Amino acid sequence: MSEIPEIDYQRYKKDFKYATLDMIRAVNNRAIEGEKNRSIEIDKLEKAVISQGYDPEEVKFPVTWTMEHNDIEVRATFVFGQEPHSLERFTIDMSYEDFNNLPTFTMEGWE
Repeated sequence: MSEIPEIDYQRYKKDFKYATLDMIRAVNNRAIEGEKNRSIEIDKLEKAVISQGYDPEEVKFPVTWTMEHNDIEVRATFVFGQEPHSLERFTIDMSYEDFNNLPTFTMEGWE
């Protein structure tokens, strides 16, 4: 019988941007003030987070999709939830500076 090779997880690392609720609140306020096309009702987001049993101050919202928008901003979609088939999604338009300043986390074992 042949040996099963050990997986090199360094090879399967991927970086994801994310935001905390405070970061979402700040970026969203700038989107509203700047009359951008995509913003959210932050109170509804906070209620949805609480209803799913999360602590709003602890949850991290990963960015799952982005596109350049109007050549001056980034449209970013964030998600949260417990079940992959019922994730909550929301999209906010933000400056490149705001997007580039979002923190990242690294997932290992990701292909």
